[in-house]
Amino acid sequence: MSWAVKLCETYDNCLDKVGIADNNHRILLPIGYTTVSAHIECTLFQDGSIQAVLIPKANAKTMIPSTIDSSCRSGKDANKVPHPLFDKLYFMAKNLAQYSDEKKLYDSHAIYMQQLQAWIQSAQGKLGTSLLKSLYTYLDKGTLLHDLVQQDILIVDENGKLSKKRMVDTDGIDIFKLVTEQSSAVLRFIVEDEDGHFHKLWMEADLIKSFSAYYEPMIEQKGLCYISGKNTSLSTKHPNKIRNVADKAKLISSNDTTNFTYLGLLTDSAQCAGIGYEASQKIHNALKWLIERQGKLYGSGELAIVAWGLKKVELINPLDNIFDFDDEKEIKIDIQEDYAYALNKALSGYYTKRFQDPDEDVVIMALDSATTGRLSISYYSELKGSAFLQRIGKWYTSCAWQNVIRFEKQIDAKGKEIYQRIRYTGTPSIKSIIHCAYGNSIKKEIEKATTKELLSCIMDGRKLPYVLVDHICQRLYKPYTMSSGEYDADLHIGCAVLRKYLNDIASEKEVWIMGLDKQKMDISYLWGRLLAYAQEVEKEALETMGVRDRETNAERYMRRFQLRPLETWEQLYLRLQPYQVKLRKNKNYRFKVLNEEMNELANTLLNEEKYQLDGALDKCFILSYCAQLDELRYKTNKQEESEDK
Repeated sequence: MSWAVKLCETYDNCLDKVGIADNNHRILLPIGYTTVSAHIECTLFQDGSIQAVLIPKANAKTMIPSTIDSSCRSGKDANKVPHPLFDKLYFMAKNLAQYSDEKKLYDSHAIYMQQLQAWIQSAQGKLGTSLLKSLYTYLDKGTLLHDLVQQDILIVDENGKLSKKRMVDTDGIDIFKLVTEQSSAVLRFIVEDEDGHFHKLWMEADLIKSFSAYYEPMIEQKGLCYISGKNTSLSTKHPNKIRNVADKAKLISSNDTTNFTYLGLLTDSAQCAGIGYEASQKIHNALKWLIERQGKLYGSGELAIVAWGLKKVELINPLDNIFDFDDEKEIKIDIQEDYAYALNKALSGYYTKRFQDPDEDVVIMALDSATTGRLSISYYSELKGSAFLQRIGKWYTSCAWQNVIRFEKQIDAKGKEIYQRIRYTGTPSIKSIIHCAYGNSIKKEIEKATTKELLSCIMDGRKLPYVLVDHICQRLYKPYTMSSGEYDADLHIGCAVLRKYLNDIASEKEVWIMGLDKQKMDISYLWGRLLAYAQEVEKEALETMGVRDRETNAERYMRRFQLRPLETWEQLYLRLQPYQVKLRKNKNYRFKVLNEEMNELANTLLNEEKYQLDGALDKCFILSYCAQLDELRYKTNKQEESEDK
């Protein structure tokens, strides 16, 4: 129950934020409240009239009081369990029978009004009660549906019944762009008081206190709460909507009494654990808020990963980019030492701003759907703040490469969103690593499983899974299966992952550096460099001939080269000779340099007796292939820049 205790402690530390929406409409819900998407907003005036408008989706999120039963309602009896204040139209409209043939909904309004009246009676003399009375009086008149039809909020057919479909197409907002059934539209009210002030009831602080005082004493089951250690009101049903407002999965549940929940050991859920109503509300409301404000969703939104501090909840997600939190992002990074400096600067800057107490507790949690209706904690860890940043720093140091590509959203001259390719030296994102291994059409189950594995690698220091690294290499062995741009991006991402993997399994410290190591005499490493020269020589020839976007022989035969390098090299070299003749005639200076360096490297490799030349190459040849390509292209760009000057 450690995670539950930490969430309760987090809620208590953030009481000053309860019920207050931030600029992105994120709210730490009060105890006894949930969120819904409202569709119709009605302003109720002192004279008993209303003015209604449809609510755009961007402003639809509304917090409302709820009971234990209403927050968990589902199935055929959902129409008998209303929320106490705002709800769907069929709960709040008295004369539904005049406008709808759905007889099963006719009794819903009476249940709703009975519950609202009980709240009003318990709150006599308290602040905010007059607002509830005004709402009750208006709804009891039975004119709600008539008023909404008259104001063109609701649409009726030729028989005066609520229409099942849009009658006239319109470019503007209408009710059918918000809901499929008009009777299921959710309402919220703004009420004018006697002094002419208007109150948004869903944000009214007096009503938050009033509902808490009314509802909690009504909970019949009492007992020991295993979270707080107090004898208090217990909850046997617990909220959903943890990852988003449409989420039906529950983290705590005990309603399966007919199958295998208790396995013959227990007779009811109370014998397993008692969870207080207040504790349950704090746990779920804190978790919802944390996921919404700083969580990350993966696998079509099913996997949620969130990290937070107990004293100051704002915290970088382990899967975020630490450089996004550095104010000075213009450090030029060309070599490994520059990257180390920039990383240390970003980490120390974030540490100074974020952690006033290095011993502050930090929690990392991952939640995944066990089934459609059940949520499981698939990863959980508690750390001190200093250890948390040290582990993130270690990941960024070990899993990094030069010229990695990311896409940044920008606005062009016409105001359209475009994505620009940005090269940087650093660590690729988790999503880009997964797509590098499995492609863009990855199944969500694989995405979720791999994300959880990588989270554990970051936070627990585990070695990268071999399956992930092998998938990356198998794709990189076949550049002809991708576009040149996609392969270029995946090659650099894959090298960051492969470098970390090889260093993790090596007995020495950092055997493989970031970039080209000309002192490395590993045979697979040398073969990779030689393949890069063959690639650039042929590409130079093709560009000189005006041929672009044609795959080279080096790309076409890379997989074969990895399995039988000597045999494949002989064929590649023969295929280069026609290009070499043409480039010599053109007196191409770059070709001359490339050809000389390639032949020198080939002589070093092929004339050394100690090498077993035709065995399958180790994965490290990918590192040298990429690093040598970057070296050749970088050197060319530098020469062109100096010539321009």
